[in-house]
Amino acid sequence: MKKQIVILLIATLFFTVTFSGCVREDVTGGKKHVDFSRFIGEWLEEGEAPNNLTWIFYENYKLKFIYYPGGNTGNSYTYWGTFGLDDNVLDVQSDDIFPVCNSFNYKFSNDDSKLTLTSVNGGDVTILNKVV
Repeated sequence: MKKQIVILLIATLFFTVTFSGCVREDVTGGKKHVDFSRFIGEWLEEGEAPNNLTWIFYENYKLKFIYYPGGNTGNSYTYWGTFGLDDNVLDVQSDDIFPVCNSFNYKFSNDDSKLTLTSVNGGDVTILNKVV
């Protein structure tokens, strides 16, 4: 009996993790979120120098992170993920190295050159500057 309960719990956990995504569906009735186009492009994370981190948002909901240890010279590491938008929340998910799923409240500057992300879980703030 204990073995059956353990198997049932493992199966439940597996299906819960597998079929519940972090990223919200961004398309409702074929229409993209009102802020979607504001995200598209390349953003440099503030405060990372000399270890620069670039976020690149694509129109197919893909997100690329490029990490330059020691600055923009030498080796870089690229990680892929996806993003979704809903009710002023940005969801980011990446499975490249290990599963990462974060949700952020977001706010753009008046000229859309700066994006402030505040983690909904811990209140950590990340500031991104649009690369022109």
